[in-house]
Amino acid sequence: MTNQFKKMALCFLLASTSLIQSANIFFDLNGVLIKTSKKAFVSNIGFSNMLSFLFKFNNPFSVFNRTFEILHKIEAKNENTYGATDGKGHILPNIMCDWMLGRKTEEIRAQITDFIDENHDFFHNTSEETIIRKVTTSIFTPEIMASATKINKKAYKLAKKCFKEDHNLFVLSNWDGESFDLLYEKHEKLFRFFEKEQIIISGQIGLMKPDPAIYAYVLETFELNPAECIFLDDQQENIDAAKEMGIRSILYKNSDIDNIKDELEELIDEIGYST
Repeated sequence: MTNQFKKMALCFLLASTSLIQSANIFFDLNGVLIKTSKKAFVSNIGFSNMLSFLFKFNNPFSVFNRTFEILHKIEAKNENTYGATDGKGHILPNIMCDWMLGRKTEEIRAQITDFIDENHDFFHNTSEETIIRKVTTSIFTPEIMASATKINKKAYKLAKKCFKEDHNLFVLSNWDGESFDLLYEKHEKLFRFFEKEQIIISGQIGLMKPDPAIYAYVLETFELNPAECIFLDDQQENIDAAKEMGIRSILYKNSDIDNIKDELEELIDEIGYST
């Protein structure tokens, strides 16, 4: 190989490398990197309780709708001003926003218990009251909440690929601070892709999606250009809020992972060519 050819090859390599730009990629947790195991959650509630509810009300999972009805009636310190949902289109009760904004779960459990004790007439029967007590206890007990989670394999592989490609990875999630600490310990395999300081949890900073303030907080804290950021989330209202801040965003659906990979590559290329 001649010296002239070596110089040409080196110039080509340097030119190609200069087009490669590391993107700042934000992953949501629940519904993206993390899934909740319904089986584990029901196990904590008690299969016999669920069977009893099934026998009387036909649909055992309607208990979660009834639980939300109760939670909406409980006084809270915060209001769901920006319309945060549970991922299935149900508006989060204000008391759940308290939880995701850092209020202690022990305090919330006590408030819920007091409300149930004072409102027996709200329930159809004692069986429903019993199971809703168990559901709310499971939701607002950090150990139970963390134990019912598992890694979403498809999103895990995507995060691993981005990590290997040397992109700057973040977590941006609505999650209570207490159960997140347990989640972090449980899923060390996943969180090794993320620097600890680049994991932004609503319960730890007192801001939650889709409040524009949480996106502004992230951009300012890490001195990021929104045009060089990509946000993956499974909830449309969070995606819309990020886009309003100038952040490229992808609505994550596990069933559409191949298209999501393609869209992510396109956005990464856009960032590379725009810088």
